Amino acid sequence: MSWGIDAMALNRIGFALPLGFALPLALALIGLLTKPAWPGDPDALWKIIHDGCVPDQSNHGDPKPCVLVDLAERFAVLKDRNGATQFLLIPTDRVTGIEDPTILSEQAPNYWKAAWDARHFTSAQAGTNLPDDKIALAINSQFTRSQNQLHIHIDCIRVEARETLRMLQPQPAAGWNHAMILAQDYDVRMLSVDDLNSQNLFSLAAAHLQPGQTMANETIVLAGAVLPDGSSGLYLLVGSAGGAGNGETLEDHQCVIAKVP
Repeated sequence: MSWGIDAMALNRIGFALPLGFALPLALALIGLLTKPAWPGDPDALWKIIHDGCVPDQSNHGDPKPCVLVDLAERFAVLKDRNGATQFLLIPTDRVTGIEDPTILSEQAPNYWKAAWDARHFTSAQAGTNLPDDKIALAINSQFTRSQNQLHIHIDCIRVEARETLRMLQPQPAAGWNHAMILAQDYDVRMLSVDDLNSQNLFSLAAAHLQPGQTMANETIVLAGAVLPDGSSGLYLLVGSAGGAGNGETLEDHQCVIAKVP
């Protein structure tokens, strides 16, 4: 998670920091993107899933406190307490994060497809049917998160990020393109919906790494696209920024874009 939502990590397990302490600390840590922003329980999300959502679904057919638990596909969807429209896709298996080698396995669940399919929860919270190009998914690097359980952020995309991607408009066969989006470097390529359904995006990102780069430093963003012919596509963004990979900054947890034509 980024510093902007890590303030909510303790709240997920029922604790809150006093405002007088939290605000100065947050301001002091804005520039320290490679450090956890809040000294909380790094296993909070895992405990919510493992001790709450999964047994409630298994024993009672009720995913609470999650909004969805898919036991067969091994993932859960949880409403994040930061922002009205943000949800998290979380494996029901113990998977630490983007650096976990199990996510590259051929047997790994397609977490990105599951997260993309869960975007309707964001639309419902926004009170409107958001078109695909107003939605983004993101996973942060190992060094810009506070939780050691893999989680993909599902929320609205920032208006500025969508406009930059629209100007790129890469073609599916064109491979990777470099882009600077909200002051962060990314390599971007276009995917089809079929690509999302059939490929492991973690493996695509890993295959694109240059010598000396590691998945632990990377951030991945998947953003919806509406192509000139009206068809749907997806932008896959991979970046590291020297270990401060924080793709969640391309999302807007206030969902301003819901009101933009």
